[in-house]
Amino acid sequence: MNHRLKSPALLAVSALALAGCATASHAPDVDAIRYDSPPFSGTAFADCVKAGGYQMAPPWAGAAFFDYPAGQRTYTFSGNGKGSDASAFKANTSDGVEMTVSGVVGFRLNTDCDSLKSFHENIGIKFEAPMRDGQTSEGWQKMLDTYLGASIQRAVNDATQARTWKTLYADPKTKTEWEADVKAKLPVYVKQAMGGAYFDGFAPTIQKPEIPQDLSDSLRAAQVAVQQNKAQQERNVQVQSELESIKALVAVLGPDGYNTYQAIKDGRIQVVTIPQGSSVVVQPKAAK
Repeated sequence: MNHRLKSPALLAVSALALAGCATASHAPDVDAIRYDSPPFSGTAFADCVKAGGYQMAPPWAGAAFFDYPAGQRTYTFSGNGKGSDASAFKANTSDGVEMTVSGVVGFRLNTDCDSLKSFHENIGIKFEAPMRDGQTSEGWQKMLDTYLGASIQRAVNDATQARTWKTLYADPKTKTEWEADVKAKLPVYVKQAMGGAYFDGFAPTIQKPEIPQDLSDSLRAAQVAVQQNKAQQERNVQVQSELESIKALVAVLGPDGYNTYQAIKDGRIQVVTIPQGSSVVVQPKAAK
């Protein structure tokens, strides 16, 4: 069979057409959504590109791809916010003590195509949340703070207000129940805030809530006082035991005998052993 070679002009046109194509080739943790804007037409949704996928659109389609993170992501809150997505949250207990809460929440963006389309059109565009150069954008972070961060704060507030600071701070069972309460409330609050189930797979890990420094100092001082009181009680028992011993000796030896016994014990009287039958000469003390 004979094959006809394409002319240089046709090859040039083909290369130009390919050069004008919009393409999407994505990493395993990036999903994309495609919108086309052909000439003399409005912009319309075209397709979704799953993580790790590839798609090429013809040049006349005017295609644009918007990338979003796929798979598990995290939102951290601790300290003053340096190195975290947000600062540690504050929440009041039922008895009015402000506690500080730090932790991390795992979550996923629901990248089912219909959900991703709705998310992009209702939220992503407004916050300019699509990824840039393979990295999440400032708009994405602002969106997380607005919806996820605020919902975590709300869930922590509600769970904390239902408990006293003593049980939450000192009782491991209460802390476990409190964390489960936060986990149960969080998806509900996020969905309410966003107007849809755009996030799922929530996995919060929250540290033991911290009490204010002045309250911590007071607890430490109280513990010191308890230990000091316990030590004093032990000393009192020891003194009482010694008094009972003295009473018993006085009962046997008499007051003078006890004083002599105590003087010998303390080394104030020297005892000399004299062989039986030996004579003892006591020299009177010379007058001064």
